[in-house]
Amino acid sequence: MVIIEPLDPIVTETTVTRRARVIGSHGADSLQIEIPAPIAGDVADHAHLVGLGIWPAILAQTDLHIEATVEAGHLNRIRRLLHIYRSWVPALPLPRVTVAAERATAVDQRGAGTAAYFSRGVDSMYEAALDTQARPPLTHLVFLDGIEPRHSPATAAAEVEAAAEAAALLGLPLHVVRTDVHALTGHARDWSDVHGCVLAALATSLGGEVGDVVIPSTDSYATLVPYGSHPLLDPLLSTSALTVRHGDIGAGRAGKVAALAAQRPDLLPFLKVCYEEDRPDNCGRCGKCIITMAALQAVGALHLATGFPDEIPLDKLRTMRPTPIQSRQHWIDVVRLLDDTGRAPEVRNAILHALRRAARPDAKKWRQIIREKRSGVRPSLHPSWKDPARGIDWTHHTDTIRVLDEGWSERLGHPLPEPPEGLRPPT
Repeated sequence: MVIIEPLDPIVTETTVTRRARVIGSHGADSLQIEIPAPIAGDVADHAHLVGLGIWPAILAQTDLHIEATVEAGHLNRIRRLLHIYRSWVPALPLPRVTVAAERATAVDQRGAGTAAYFSRGVDSMYEAALDTQARPPLTHLVFLDGIEPRHSPATAAAEVEAAAEAAALLGLPLHVVRTDVHALTGHARDWSDVHGCVLAALATSLGGEVGDVVIPSTDSYATLVPYGSHPLLDPLLSTSALTVRHGDIGAGRAGKVAALAAQRPDLLPFLKVCYEEDRPDNCGRCGKCIITMAALQAVGALHLATGFPDEIPLDKLRTMRPTPIQSRQHWIDVVRLLDDTGRAPEVRNAILHALRRAARPDAKKWRQIIREKRSGVRPSLHPSWKDPARGIDWTHHTDTIRVLDEGWSERLGHPLPEPPEGLRPPT
């Protein structure tokens, strides 16, 4: 069993550091969250420990116990979150969650402000600049220092400085929350499984001036798939004192880049999407860099995004194999944007070449197909060979292809999730 026990916080004039001891996890044996005093939550509220403990328990294939008092309503929402996980991936080893004691919903003492996480990525830059009636106007931005394990202290400091400059252009104060919680789940099969719970749980450790926290969305209406951060999941980590919101899903990556280029070109020099290397700018050769550069080139704004190289490496682009359905849809949106603007036909052709490669077996798969055919097994020519153990989205992708190609699903052999309770009794 994974057990998380809160420790006494360290309170200074400027910060509140929330701490906990962790027992039975395959990751770290402690955690801490240093929060600026104006946005620190109630130190007697330990709901954030539940969300932070879910994936350590899943990864250890055991149950979770929080040695603290937690709102009953929060636990009910956690059970619904686990129900969604089970519906997506029946084989996921979900924990039974217990707490030392439950209490009724606390008296609502909510801050009036609304914060959004701000990493300088396309999603967070768009959310921070967005003027929408779907949520309260933003009053704060929050930078999470320590979430990215590749960053050296010098790079982390440069990241904070650049985020503060971009926040100043947006007219919003930037608060830096420092934490080591990545060590709890950094060994996960895929960080994209874990990050939604981690970000939402960290949000519930905040409070003070803030009553809402927005997690910028990776996806749009067209690309929603089972994923770690999702509009169905993130709000379920809310408490009576703080609401977790999933960001706007009205535009995908290409649409967000186009909107920023047209309406806030002053923010483009601060874009940072790359986490392949220990650097505060972008390598220009990884998948996230190249797809962002292609969208920028489509709208004639690559030269404004000075954190990227001047040219797209077409040789690298042509050899890529975008894998999950979600990722391929993002690339297709960039092709549509290139079609709309008529720019960079060579980039458009390279993307289509990469997408065709992704839809065909590679050399390793062809050898497997030949072996299966010789042994009398009906081989699959579809890209269902991708590792389903890598993450929720990969599992969904693989299972979908298998149903289409083989009439077979990984769900076979796993019972349906328990139906929700609470039906009205007969009259």
